[in-house]
Amino acid sequence: MRKIFLSKKLSIGKGKFIPFSDWCFEDKEIIKSIKRKKKIETFTKLNTNEKKRYYNSIKKYLGIIYPKIYKILNKHHQTNLNAKYWKIVLYPWLNLYLTFLYLKWKLVYKKKFNKKDVFTSFNFNDEDFIINDLGNFKFDEDETLFYTTKALESRNSKIKKVKSRKISRNDGSKTNLVTDIFWKIFFYLTKFLYKNEKLFLINSSINRKEIIKIYLKKIQFPFFYRRLFYKKNTIDINLRKKIFNDVYKGKDNFLRFFFQNLYLFTPKSYIEDFKSIRKLIYKYYPIGKKFKFFTAFNYKKDDLFKYWVAENSLKGSSYFIFQHGGGFGIDEMINEEDYIKEISDKFLTWGWSDHKKCQKFFNLKLTEKIVKKQIFVPKKNGKKKILIIFHYFDKTLFRITSQPNNNYERLKKIYSIIQLCKNLENDFDITLRYRSYIDSNWDSSFNKSLFSKNIKFDYGMTPFEKSIHLYDLIISDANSTTFLESCYHNIPSILLIDKNVQKNRESFEIFKKNFVKNNIIFFDNRKMLKFIKKKQDFHKWWNTDHLQILIQDFCKNYINTTKNSYSAIKKFL
Repeated sequence: MRKIFLSKKLSIGKGKFIPFSDWCFEDKEIIKSIKRKKKIETFTKLNTNEKKRYYNSIKKYLGIIYPKIYKILNKHHQTNLNAKYWKIVLYPWLNLYLTFLYLKWKLVYKKKFNKKDVFTSFNFNDEDFIINDLGNFKFDEDETLFYTTKALESRNSKIKKVKSRKISRNDGSKTNLVTDIFWKIFFYLTKFLYKNEKLFLINSSINRKEIIKIYLKKIQFPFFYRRLFYKKNTIDINLRKKIFNDVYKGKDNFLRFFFQNLYLFTPKSYIEDFKSIRKLIYKYYPIGKKFKFFTAFNYKKDDLFKYWVAENSLKGSSYFIFQHGGGFGIDEMINEEDYIKEISDKFLTWGWSDHKKCQKFFNLKLTEKIVKKQIFVPKKNGKKKILIIFHYFDKTLFRITSQPNNNYERLKKIYSIIQLCKNLENDFDITLRYRSYIDSNWDSSFNKSLFSKNIKFDYGMTPFEKSIHLYDLIISDANSTTFLESCYHNIPSILLIDKNVQKNRESFEIFKKNFVKNNIIFFDNRKMLKFIKKKQDFHKWWNTDHLQILIQDFCKNYINTTKNSYSAIKKFL
């Protein structure tokens, strides 16, 4: 009999620690194995070559699951809301949880365990994982262990539950009742101003002054979106089990597992609080014909906003989603992009298009006014300054993307940055930037102790555009927003990526080849180091004519800008 642990926290005493997956190790343990070029042996690990197959399987399952769920909800709520309505509300949730659950199930069924194996996990309370709305979701280690345990139970594995673990998903910021009443009165009294064919810019990434100008040019009273408080009902487990009982009677093991647990991971906003939310929307929020909704962020986790848009979609309103970050249009696999194309009428990109729903648009956060090619004159004295951008990647495998997805890939990326810093610190002034304020959203906090004491840290509190000009060179570990913005600001920039993990789509291939040829993309630490130490005058290299033409062409396709936000949006009005 072997005791297999689902978490390092469960390993007690002197007994042999047999890990279930690579998330069970301490960071230093895996980095040590990477350094020695020794593989971490675990029962489960996502093979990079399997990603696309899994990705396509998830798409197939979504096509089966979605129609069943929205019909069940219509029946339960005694409504006849159409498929578009429910897509706006449910697709962001399904694309998160379906992928997460599929990966947990796949890890469990991928390997044939011994029937005598005993899996050690925490003793969780099922109801603790039922969230009020999608804004409360968190795919941390607790969620991973809980649903991995459920997947093991579905295959009748022996589970030893130790240490009762209490968690709370719904302890968000408390609602200020006075403020909420004020906004409800304001919304109620001004609702008449928004009849038909109105424009709503909600968390659009456009600055406030520009938003006010757009509303005034449209001759419309500005709309200030707020999430108003609605009555939250108690969880009804028996009702949930009844709603989803015997939904699936087929032979597919994953679908059986998914529907058996559907009563646990469906937010209250779709069941117990559905009527409260609709009542709130019709009382306080504008409802009219042919509204135009624009957002860059709220389409994902803001269930109240999604219901508001969905209700107006029944009256012919349109839904436009702005691109809000890098990776879109470049990465080979990004399921968030897939569902945006499904729920929106148009996906307004930063300059690229590969689908009928994609509209070549602009990054409205940045303006064309400051896109002037500036040749920086570096100081003769002192070391050249290099900024290295660190991105957070997944530890416990909850999604499939063209970025590091499991703990081993995550730490392999961190190790490459550690080595890079170590080899540059004597010749250059190195600063490592990471967004410390998002630590709580991930399984693991950034570990500064892994780096040399000579390395400076930028915690991401200062806006990127305000600090970027302090450096002679920017190094990014992902083809993401920061790399795009550093190219936009015309600061010498290079990428260090893992070509076996960070895959791009075919349309980006011509840029990748030119970036590799011109020493902007590197797949190997040693080649990058050789280039950096040889090219002391980064600005002279960066400002060569052929490189400037390449960067400008890249920016036009992937981070295009405009002088006039209103003129850009006007065509959709």
